[in-house]
Amino acid sequence: MRMKASVLHQRVGWERDATVVDLGLGGAAIAIAETLVEGDRITFSLVAPNLWDPLLIAGRIAWVRHATGLDPVHCGIAFEFTHASTLWALFDLLGTLDYEV
Repeated sequence: MRMKASVLHQRVGWERDATVVDLGLGGAAIAIAETLVEGDRITFSLVAPNLWDPLLIAGRIAWVRHATGLDPVHCGIAFEFTHASTLWALFDLLGTLDYEV
């Protein structure tokens, strides 16, 4: 899976593009050209083909695999849903994706 997304670091205030490597109801794995630390609070923004506006999900960084060579940083985001509608929108998005078996 490869999808474009962006990450907004809540404490520092920067926003960076990211590539979604894996996506599920509990979180996401992303590749990003920025250093993140476990526990950082972020807002994950995903452009979904089934929504008018980007899907914004609060989360925290659960794990980080630092960059090696030309590879970007890979990290895991644990989603923190504050509204059931956000979880439902993510569920709906996952249902529209074309998965390879």
